[in-house]
Amino acid sequence: MISELIQSLLAVYSKLFLLLATFISSYGVATMLLSILATLLLLYPMRWASKISSKEIECQSVINPQIVKIKIESQGEEQHHRINSLYSRYSYHPIFSVRLIIGVFIQLPFLVLTFFMFESLDVLNGESFLFIKDLGEPDHLLYGGGNLLPFAMTIINLIAALFIPHFTRKNLTQAIFVSLLFFILLYNAKSILLLFWTTNNMILLLRNILSYRKTEKKYRFNFNHIWLKLQLNIQRRQVAIFFAILFLYALIAKSFFIEGFNLYLTSNLYRVSLLILVALILFHAILLIRGLWFRINQINTKRLKAEQPISIADIILVLLPLTLIVQFALLNHELLTIKAQLELVLISSLFLLGFVWLIPLILQKILPVIGLIPLSLALAMIYLSMPMFVLMSNWYLKPDLSLIGIGFVLMLALFGFLYRNQRKLFMALSVFFFCMNTMYNSYLIAIPKGNESEKLSHKVDVDHSNFIPTNQMKKKPDVYLLTYDAYVGQETMLQYGIDNLAQEQFLTQHGFKIYPKTYSIGLSSLDSMARVFEMSETLYKPAVSSTAGNALVTEIFKNQGYKTHGILTPYLLNDITSGYDVAFPKLDPNVSLGVDSILAGLIEGQFRFDIIDEMNSYSRTEWLKKKRSILSSNTDYPKFMYTHTGPHHSQNSGICLPNETELFQERLNEANIEMKQDIDSILSSKREAIIIINGDHGPYLTGDCTVLKKLTTAEINQLHLQDRYGSFLAIRWPDNSYEQLDDIRTLQDTFEIVFKFLFEREKVLKQRVSTATLALNETLPYGMIKDGKIILGVDKGKMLYKE
Repeated sequence: MISELIQSLLAVYSKLFLLLATFISSYGVATMLLSILATLLLLYPMRWASKISSKEIECQSVINPQIVKIKIESQGEEQHHRINSLYSRYSYHPIFSVRLIIGVFIQLPFLVLTFFMFESLDVLNGESFLFIKDLGEPDHLLYGGGNLLPFAMTIINLIAALFIPHFTRKNLTQAIFVSLLFFILLYNAKSILLLFWTTNNMILLLRNILSYRKTEKKYRFNFNHIWLKLQLNIQRRQVAIFFAILFLYALIAKSFFIEGFNLYLTSNLYRVSLLILVALILFHAILLIRGLWFRINQINTKRLKAEQPISIADIILVLLPLTLIVQFALLNHELLTIKAQLELVLISSLFLLGFVWLIPLILQKILPVIGLIPLSLALAMIYLSMPMFVLMSNWYLKPDLSLIGIGFVLMLALFGFLYRNQRKLFMALSVFFFCMNTMYNSYLIAIPKGNESEKLSHKVDVDHSNFIPTNQMKKKPDVYLLTYDAYVGQETMLQYGIDNLAQEQFLTQHGFKIYPKTYSIGLSSLDSMARVFEMSETLYKPAVSSTAGNALVTEIFKNQGYKTHGILTPYLLNDITSGYDVAFPKLDPNVSLGVDSILAGLIEGQFRFDIIDEMNSYSRTEWLKKKRSILSSNTDYPKFMYTHTGPHHSQNSGICLPNETELFQERLNEANIEMKQDIDSILSSKREAIIIINGDHGPYLTGDCTVLKKLTTAEINQLHLQDRYGSFLAIRWPDNSYEQLDDIRTLQDTFEIVFKFLFEREKVLKQRVSTATLALNETLPYGMIKDGKIILGVDKGKMLYKE
């Protein structure tokens, strides 16, 4: 009933807005007019809220000075009793302070209703207004791709708060909190919603200015006092030294960060700190020429609150950024042994100890400067958080500098306040944050995740219990598993505008049978191929252990006298020990792939899926040469070989490039040539072989070109699913006896059928792999597809592929 009422309200509200837009012929002007109408509608409720807020301010102006006096004169139980008596005398309770923001609560339903109304209007997409290119998207007007309107909305709201009569520091704190809350919630919202709310804040500012002019001078906010304090702080030499050190940090960091998001951030931090430093130097030079420099600095020294010197106890604050390192170590438990996790934490601890504590300690003894530990902490938190920012924000190639900048300033301000005024509390919060975050992440990795559970041990014996045959194979041809990453069938290719029929015809002409309705239950190479090798939906060890040759399929081949080969990439070979008899590339024994790849990701500012591949140096030419030599070799033993190559999926930033499909087609053309040459190499040996050509998952060319975070499950359509779970499978069998056995439903059935053929049995597994697709997130839950049918989404009930 409530849901129907809300839908009705949204429908009426949408019609009103569209009527205004049609009448005015501008969605932007209609939005501003709608905001004005909403303000007029709320005029009387907001007047009531203003009276309530003014009453609260008056109460606080009377009570707060008395509370300050009580706190000076008494402590403990006596203080508590006196404060309670004071509250009783004025019939006041601290919870009444919420009356200061009652106006926000009155406006909030309109904001929520407007949010959902604009979210449902696809007609806004592509519509421009003034300097806004697309009202249906964030504005991206700031340097670095940041959004201007959220800053405008926040600044206007804060200025409006300063014009409230009887304004106090507590009011300022509440105004900052509310403004920042809306800033965070609406930063990536559609431009049209920010335009609506910014207009609302401008009207609020005008109303407050009118009230301010009518208020007695003693109850007004003292702008002159704030301006004077700002001038005095700018003139302090400690400020110039502070920015000189920030510039020095940025200069050194430029040589440390050699690529990626952190380099982009550091380059801009270098430019900004240099500009500020030059401006401050010129300012102090002018003061020196005018003979004011020494006198002003003497005044500032007297006014300056002494800061306690850096002590050995401040080392505890290193736990704050170290929390993120421990989190990365725990969440990458599949990549890191316990020894490697400890190594990562130890290396990071030593670096953070030097940067956050030791360097500020040395500098403080040399220079008259304050705030170095808060500065070091803020920089460490920003840089260490960059991989998470990138993941959550779907940035591509460069970060949103405005968002990073505001985050840095806020952290610096918070850390500076706590360090100067509440240092013991700051230390306690650092310990609490470290302990709680560590326990929470330990808890997350310790709990099996339903049908996707993967136990934590890196070394688990291969489980043969689900595999029935114990006798020798009846046939022992070579078996080649040639995987072409993100390769899909013709039906899906055509929906991208790509015609790949010629390649499929090449395969059929060379004796391959194509299985056009095959899909993978996993969405990534590791999730998909590990389950191919284990012939099971559930993994009992990290997926990379299976692709690295420590799997049921490779063990079966070994037991039958096959020599196994893995010609892969470090990403798929990255296990403690490879299970293949022959593996390429040879992993560098001097490179700890787990620790080094995470450190490389932290330095770059992004944990790219292929970063592990770059940790080992090998040439593509060498890789192809090794693969072809095995494919064409005549040996006196049967061979099993797994190789994994292109065309590869999208760049996984969460934003589709304008030419994403064209780039995929270029890579596809190269992969098709490689596939033909691979097949020719195998056939040139004249050996009996099973040749398996497969794609492991889709190329991610639709939606956001990754995991569809911005959609709901109900919005997922058939192409979205083909584009992610879709795969390709073509097999060249040595003879036709496979025909009665090849009941292939998913890619994960491949080796079940291969072993049926080799052992000449109708059943080789006690339990077949489930056809239900695995979960990835809330948008793509478990069982989106089952038995080839779409279970959830827009096309619920349809088959994944056409009949």
